Amino acid sequence: MQLNGLENITLPAGISHFTLEVVFSEVWQSDLPVSASSLRLHCVPVINLFTLEADPLTISGLESEYLLRPKRLQDGHTEIYSVDSVTGSGRTGEARYVPFTRFRHQGGMMRRHAPERYYHTRVKRGVTGMHDTWLILGGQQWEADRELARETVSLRITGTNGQLPRRALQSTLLDRCESISATPLTVRNLCKPTLPAYPRRKTATTGGS
Repeated sequence: MQLNGLENITLPAGISHFTLEVVFSEVWQSDLPVSASSLRLHCVPVINLFTLEADPLTISGLESEYLLRPKRLQDGHTEIYSVDSVTGSGRTGEARYVPFTRFRHQGGMMRRHAPERYYHTRVKRGVTGMHDTWLILGGQQWEADRELARETVSLRITGTNGQLPRRALQSTLLDRCESISATPLTVRNLCKPTLPAYPRRKTATTGGS
């Protein structure tokens, strides 16, 4: 949560404290209690996500799904959080694929409203214990072109370090700040890294974000 605008408020001289009243837009879940320890000033979340590219794919039309590999897979912990863009080339020029989640199923009308090319992903636990992401392509134009020639597909993805922060930093105090400005800063982590949130054990599909 960000609190902005306090610099525009003129407080009476000598005031030692003030009260903030927070109004939620919906009923707060009772199993998520909020106490004084839940509120901290000058805190920011550290998100275990970053942008990178996946290894390009050669699509022959003979397979129904393709295993994706981030270019940093050799480090043994990088996993795919989401597929953000899919671009193909080599058949009829450059073609962009639309995430499957951007259009709705409309019964028998689905084919009429579906884009010419779309993609979605399937997440499954691999033999190494890491979570693998599989790419599935579809669409009327893609079906028509799949037998003509091979296609090279480039992907932009969001990656995650998986369980590495939890394993490597669970007992480490993070209190060192790199020197990036003349302003003296001190930092400290309030808790150890949490476990990553994976999809349920059953097969899950996503379409990027």
